[in-house]
Amino acid sequence: MNKVELLPWDPTSESQYQRLYDQRVACGWHEDEISEWKDQQLKETKTLYWIVLADNLPNRAEFIAQHIATYPNSYEAKGRTRPEEVRTNEEWYLRQGYEELDGSTPLVWTNPETGEVVIVPRIFFRKYLT
Repeated sequence: MNKVELLPWDPTSESQYQRLYDQRVACGWHEDEISEWKDQQLKETKTLYWIVLADNLPNRAEFIAQHIATYPNSYEAKGRTRPEEVRTNEEWYLRQGYEELDGSTPLVWTNPETGEVVIVPRIFFRKYLT
C-alpha cells in the first residue's frame, strides 16, 4: 500500500504557484527561484511534484483534518486538497511523449536500522530527443 502519491506541479495554476511560493517562504529558501522553475517546467527541463497522502491511507481523513486545523490557509477556498482528476506519474510521462520500457521489476530495500523491507515500485521510460 502506498502512503503517498506524487502529483506533477502545474506551473500554469495560479493557486499552485502561490502555494509553492508560500511553502518556500515558510521553509526559508528558494522562493526567488519559482519563476525560473515555472519556465523550466514549461520547457520540460525541470519537473516538480507535490507529495500527497494516498487515497487508501488508513486514517487519511484524520491526517488531513489535523493539517487543515494547523495550516488553515494552505487550501483553496473550495477546500480541495488536490486536483479533481488525479493522474499517476506514469500518465504524466506518457503525455509528454515518453515510451514505457519496463515497469514490472520493483526494487527491494531493507532499512539497515530497523530491518523493515520496503518494496519500491519503479518504471523505466525513454524519450528520443530530436
